[in-house]
Amino acid sequence: MAAATALLDLRARHWARDLLAALEVVAIWRQRQAHQGGEPDQLTDADITGRITDLVIAHVRAQGEPMAGVPAAIRIFHRHELGLAIASSSPILLIDAVCRRLGLDDIKVRCSALDEANGKPAPDVYLTAARRLGESPTRCLAIEDSPKRYAGSEGGRNALPGCPRPAARR
Repeated sequence: MAAATALLDLRARHWARDLLAALEVVAIWRQRQAHQGGEPDQLTDADITGRITDLVIAHVRAQGEPMAGVPAAIRIFHRHELGLAIASSSPILLIDAVCRRLGLDDIKVRCSALDEANGKPAPDVYLTAARRLGESPTRCLAIEDSPKRYAGSEGGRNALPGCPRPAARR
């Protein structure tokens, strides 16, 4: 029972942290709109989140560039016939926009932590990506672009994005 209570407390802390971060962004948006003479009170938090996501997607479409080393890493994964997935905290619409901009349309497994009970750094999104690739998380490798998020990939036993397919090992 104590272990279950500790797990629930941990999940509640992750959920609360994610909620507070989202509320901070919405509060900043509302404050800026008020200073610009807008009417932010007429928008719901979901409306504001959608608008922010739309602005980020527009920026990615216009100026998105891969992080250093990513294109080379993806070529290596393809050359060795490794399965690839994206496990991100971003909304799936943003993940899809990044994939289109960077020519990563061949990465079909795309998972958003927003669809999980627990966001990063919890391992849920990594475990989902491993499952959708048809691989055990223990056979997966996570490559994380944020040191803060590394804890989640460790909790997922190193899930994603390079996962060998059984057929590739024959």
